[in-house]
Amino acid sequence: MTGPASRLGLRALVTGAWQAQCVRVAADLGLPDHCAAGPMTSAELATACGAHEPALRRLLRVLVAMSVLARDETERFTLTPLGSALGRDGLGAWAARAGSVPAWAALDHSIRTGEPASGNVPGMRSWEYGVAHPEAGERLRGAAAAHPDEVTGAIAGGYDFSRYPVVVDVGGGDPALLAEILRRSPRIRGVLAARPEVIERARRALAGAGVLDRCDLRGGDVRAGVPRGDAHVLASMLHERGDEESVAVLTRCREAAGLSGRVIIVERMLPDQPGEGDLEALLTDLNRMVMVGGRERTAFEFDRLLAQAGLSLRRIVATGTRYSIIETVFDA
Repeated sequence: MTGPASRLGLRALVTGAWQAQCVRVAADLGLPDHCAAGPMTSAELATACGAHEPALRRLLRVLVAMSVLARDETERFTLTPLGSALGRDGLGAWAARAGSVPAWAALDHSIRTGEPASGNVPGMRSWEYGVAHPEAGERLRGAAAAHPDEVTGAIAGGYDFSRYPVVVDVGGGDPALLAEILRRSPRIRGVLAARPEVIERARRALAGAGVLDRCDLRGGDVRAGVPRGDAHVLASMLHERGDEESVAVLTRCREAAGLSGRVIIVERMLPDQPGEGDLEALLTDLNRMVMVGGRERTAFEFDRLLAQAGLSLRRIVATGTRYSIIETVFDA
């Protein structure tokens, strides 16, 4: 017979969706940014963000209970360390989008068919969302860049890219990794192959990093073709694609790299036997399926994917972050 503790635990899981909506609305209203200026009352916050004060006060007390905000003895609200990550320069844009898309309501469609739920309800890949909503897209790129600075450094420093005269960043929606690779290896050149709408933004970023003079920018669909080079890097790209599309992109990279080249994948690696501590990674995998038909993969699943593209896994390099570097070679 189910006890009170079990029922309370289940209720916490079910009402997690409500908590997500509270976080989304807090981000939409800009509450973290307003509170970052200093302690504010509910009335002051209501005026600042154009909200109904009694209703906002009810939301604020929930956010306090969730440890997003803190309330002092004068009934003024301040940010907690958790809440400070939710501002415009943090994860606010990602939280606003994650809490507003309807695809998860159609999770059963994905589970029954293996297809993305976004085909059943409106949904977009992250880059498609950014194109359709430029302002939100800019915030998403800043708040939820493919790799934060410390991760970018760990990836660029965790593998010897200097031995490749030309490094091609395939689908580089975030040019920071290529910029860091070129900065650390001043004798090599880079090629950024990305969607046309990314190119101008990438040009500014690479110029700001002082490496634009060593980088060629190529706009186009990487599924149709990839520029030649000695090493082709796919960073946080394959997880937004199912196996068939991933094989197509990897095959293009193998063809462009040639017999002596390398195809280098930077992705999160799911454990073969996941446990409770892997919940966030497993939910992320499910989210890839629901939203875009993509997936996170285990080492075995990567090995199988590579074989279909005529590649073989040479080694996996840990970076000290949640991302791994997967070096692959032509499968002769």
